[in-house]
Amino acid sequence: MLETRLSKINYIGQDGFHWFVGQVTPDPAWRNFSEANGYRAKVRILGKHPQTTVVPDAELPWAHFALPPSMGTGKGFSGHSFFLQGGEIVVGFFLDGDDAQQPIIIGAL
Repeated sequence: MLETRLSKINYIGQDGFHWFVGQVTPDPAWRNFSEANGYRAKVRILGKHPQTTVVPDAELPWAHFALPPSMGTGKGFSGHSFFLQGGEIVVGFFLDGDDAQQPIIIGAL
């Protein structure tokens, strides 16, 4: 018999695996904050976030990058930058499943 839950678990591997394709927002929306707090970016996810006139770049969730251990994450200015300029098309998944507020970028197209 399959177990059913009344509440969601909300972490990867338990609620399904939700992929996305998105576009990194223009550089001014995230660059200064990202450099001071580890390398992250704002991403407009296709099919989820409408155009900038409806949802401004500043209101989009922060996306983390899945990086190889040899690159470092940029925390405390260690490691390397991910060299994005804004406008790149990226692919990733949501760490929190259906809630879709914790995007993780795993590559650029």
